Amino acid sequence: DLILSMIDRKMIDRVFDYMSRIGVSGEVRNVIGRLLELEGENHGKVFREAGDLLSPWEDSRKCLENLEEIIEAARAGGVDSRIIVSPGLARGLEYYDGFIFEQGVPGLSISLNGGGRYDRLVELFGGKPTPGVGCAIGITRIMHYLLDKRSEELKPDRPRILLVGIPKVSTSYMAKVAGRLRRLGFPVEVDVVGKRVPTAIQYALKHGMRFLVIVGEREEEAEVISIKDLEKAVQVQVGLNDERRIREVLSAA
Repeated sequence: DLILSMIDRKMIDRVFDYMSRIGVSGEVRNVIGRLLELEGENHGKVFREAGDLLSPWEDSRKCLENLEEIIEAARAGGVDSRIIVSPGLARGLEYYDGFIFEQGVPGLSISLNGGGRYDRLVELFGGKPTPGVGCAIGITRIMHYLLDKRSEELKPDRPRILLVGIPKVSTSYMAKVAGRLRRLGFPVEVDVVGKRVPTAIQYALKHGMRFLVIVGEREEEAEVISIKDLEKAVQVQVGLNDERRIREVLSAA
């Protein structure tokens, strides 16, 4: 935790002094040093070099593969922002146990959002083992940034659509569907806990959502989505690329 905290605060010289004092091997110190220098938007190059460095450590390689899958899912979901892969990124909190991230904007040296994976956090406080992922948004930082940029007031809409995946559908296709709907202007909430369709319907109705978008293995193979209108009790299947028809169905009064 101390090492991560020092890396987070860019105290790199102190990191290596501390590792030397506690007996960390020269090989490990060298690998950490090279990882701290490794970052970029050429994801293939970064992942190859990091994979070579981490080849003796299977758990670390699996974490790297997981990060690559996450980025692929983000791209499939329509995230077209710059993504910089930085194996040396650290956040000074011990409860992270998977990927971490920070978000920022060009011209600003501080992050506006950051978070990651913490599957053991609930258990740490006495709860049952519960997978967890989240972030902390810097509301004040964002407010000052928007005021400086004189941006228009943001008026987010509540999601009217719940996206549900049936077993065997890929995470990438779920992300692709969510991204497509959002680009068309429809706020979407994605079910990430694997609700069964009847449970998802109850959840959607409770939270004032009108539409359920259902995708499974067959939908993925055919590049389609099933849209269930909970108000009219009808369900239609639409091609994922048929944007006109998707707008027509989801814009129903």
